[in-house]
Order: sequence, then structure tokens, then C-alpha cells
Amino acid sequence: MKSEQELGDWYFDGRFKLKQQPERRNMQTENFITKVVHSSLVLTALLGNLLVCLTILKNTILRTPVNYLLMNLAISDMIIVIAFTPRHILEGLYHHPRGLQGTILCKTITSDTFTWVGAVSSATTLVVLAYERYAAITFPLETRSKLSRRKLKILVGLGWFLSAIFNIPLFYVRSLNQQRGICESHWPNVTFAKSYNIAWLILIGIAPFCFMAFFYGKVILHLRREILPRQHRSLATRKSRQKVTKMLLTITIIYGICWIPNLILYVVWYYVLEAEIMYTINKVLLFLILLNSCTNPFVYAAQSRIFRRSMKNIICPGKNWSENRMNISLPLTRSLKTLENVQLKGFAPLDSHAKKLEFQNLGWHSWRNF
Repeated sequence: MKSEQELGDWYFDGRFKLKQQPERRNMQTENFITKVVHSSLVLTALLGNLLVCLTILKNTILRTPVNYLLMNLAISDMIIVIAFTPRHILEGLYHHPRGLQGTILCKTITSDTFTWVGAVSSATTLVVLAYERYAAITFPLETRSKLSRRKLKILVGLGWFLSAIFNIPLFYVRSLNQQRGICESHWPNVTFAKSYNIAWLILIGIAPFCFMAFFYGKVILHLRREILPRQHRSLATRKSRQKVTKMLLTITIIYGICWIPNLILYVVWYYVLEAEIMYTINKVLLFLILLNSCTNPFVYAAQSRIFRRSMKNIICPGKNWSENRMNISLPLTRSLKTLENVQLKGFAPLDSHAKKLEFQNLGWHSWRNF
């Protein structure tokens, strides 16, 4: 592999790929359309994920460990699209400062480095969500496996810490091309860039997806074996858990479809140096990354009645969006009463100990969310 000085019009660009400057032949229309599409997706992702955060914060009944993880996922998606904007949408619309100030801006703001910080955070959050479903459904009475507020804070903080650590090489290699006025990635050598690229594919793409597939596979097998509800586990509880699991499995599959091809592309790019083809494929995969950040709020609204009602109440607070008799802001005592009525009407009566076990099992995890 030639050195960067010998490559002429080849240079390191984007995250850590070697790319040839495409020929500029009537690309203005294409770039305009691309930026309009990207801008629409960024705006949709920002509004949708901000709505998710407000929905969780404004409703006490939604402040559960699972939903706090969904809020962390929404924050990660907002960071992804915000960091995406200066490089892929606003580039060419402003004059980039030069010198030390320009280098600092390049490493932090005008490059898309924080997009990849958000990507690592999303992956770790989805793994934690998959484990939570596995523990809550497979070991419902095991208190040590439940996700407490303290454990939640530790896991979320650890996820962001790992996200920053894993992206230190990107912050290091980002530099401003003083002549072109754009941010580029200048790696010490191609081998280092390839190794980091492969590490992304394995550690952020393949490994998390394998963990999630394992946990959700165990959950699905457990739910299929569970034919009749036990004394401490009503049919309503089971259906609720299936709904939560289905929703989380959906956003996991969408994440895999949208992100893993992008990570594969950055490995292949070093071996298939057809600039025009790879440039076009990269545009499509960047579109998928933005699409992934947009879809989660719609999935929550489609799968969860409470999420859907809460979002509608925030958008149009003057309307009554109630879809059933239960108010989403019911206090705990009325929620308990509703749960007991469901049990008495649909199933055999439970003794007080069984009721306590069932509510603990439901409690603040799945039933009251859906």
C-alpha cells in the first residue's frame, strides 16, 4: 500500500476509510437532494426522540428502568444525528476556521466523531435491554437479576465511558486540511486503520448482535414453553411481557439492518477501491444510519398504547386521547386495584401472597408500561 504522500488524489476521509475524491460532474443536484433528505431525517429523529424523552419524564408511570434505557437510547440517537449534521449537511455552507481553533473544532464539532460515540452507546444500551428482558422473563423472582436504579446508573455511565474510550483513536486522528478547509482522518499507517476498522465490526457490530440474539432467543424459547399461566403469573402479565419483548426485538433488528452493513463497508473499502461505487453505497448506508435514529419513536408508539397516548397528549395537550378507562397517571393504589379486578374477572382468585408475588413480578417493569 502506498503512503499518503504517494497516493496523489487519494486521502483518508470520513471515519477511517481510504477514499478517492469523486469526479465533480453535475453533482450539485445530487448533493442538494441528498442534503434535503438527510435534513428531513435529522429533523424527524430530533423531534421524535425528544418526544420520547419528554414522554418518559412527564409520566411517573413510565419512569421504569426499561424506559430509562429507552430514553438513553433516544439521547444516543439525538447525538448521532446532531454530530452528523455539520459534516454531511452543512459542509460547504460555512467557512471552516484555520489554525489551532480550526483543528479543535474539527476534532469535536465539524467532524462526525460524536456520531460514532452515540453508535457505541446505542449498541451497549441494546445489549443491556436484551439482558433485562432475559432476566425478567427467565428469572422473574430472582431479585439479584433485576435492574435496580443503582445498577441502571452504573450500566448507563459505563456505557458512555466505553463509548468515549473506544473512540479516542478517532479524536486523535481527526485533523483539519488547511488547504481544503475540511476535516480528514490521518492515520499513522493503513494497517492501524484497518485494524481499528475490523475492531469496530467485531466489537460494536457482530459481538453485541450475537449477545442480543442469544438473550432474545432464550426469551422466545421460554415464552413458547410457558403454556398456562402459573399461580403467580397471569395471562395479562405474559401478554405484557411478550409485547415489551416484541418491541425491543424490533428495534434491535432495525439497528442490525441499519448499522452492520455500514461497518462491513468500512472493512471492504480497503480492498475494493472503486471510488464511484463505494461512494454511492456509502451514501445509501448513511441514509440507513439516519433512518435507524428516526424509527424507534414510531416503534414505541405502534407497540405501546401508553406511549402512544402520552405522545399525543404532549403534542396536543387540549385533547382527550384516552383509549380505555385507565388513566395513565393513576396512582399506585388504583393500579393495584385494576390489576386485582383483571385477575378476579378473568382468572381464578389469587391469595394475598400470590398477588404480592405477581405485582412484584409485574411491578415497575412490564405490566405498567403496556
